[in-house]
Amino acid sequence: MSDRRLANTITASMFLLATTVLLPSTAGAMASFALGIPDDVAHHGLAYGTAWNHSSRESADADALSSCRGFTGAPDDTRALCKVVAHFDHQCLAISMDPKAGTPGYGWAIADTESAASEQALQHCQDTAGADRTAYCESSEAECDTTP
Repeated sequence: MSDRRLANTITASMFLLATTVLLPSTAGAMASFALGIPDDVAHHGLAYGTAWNHSSRESADADALSSCRGFTGAPDDTRALCKVVAHFDHQCLAISMDPKAGTPGYGWAIADTESAASEQALQHCQDTAGADRTAYCESSEAECDTTP
């Protein structure tokens, strides 16, 4: 190999290495879901929090926990129960609830598509709502972590 060709090869290799190091990377994007569920959801409600697009699992978990513990509409003792229950990197999370206060219906699901997650969450809500409240379950939130 000639000196000029070797120099060009080294230059090209250094350029590729530099651009790989300097370009932002989203391959490690992390998403977490935290939930606070008391024994009696009908009387104490529930709390949840989500976090997307974090560079580390620890950061995503901390953000989801913080969001759950700050959830408005849930009493302090319910928010104190918050813990990370799932990770949904590159997937969809859906939450369904019976909107009437004092009812036990809630459900959540993680799936590859928003529609699949929503359907599963709705079914889980109906399973916990009680026979007289299954028709009232509705999708509360559905979001996908689409960061590559």
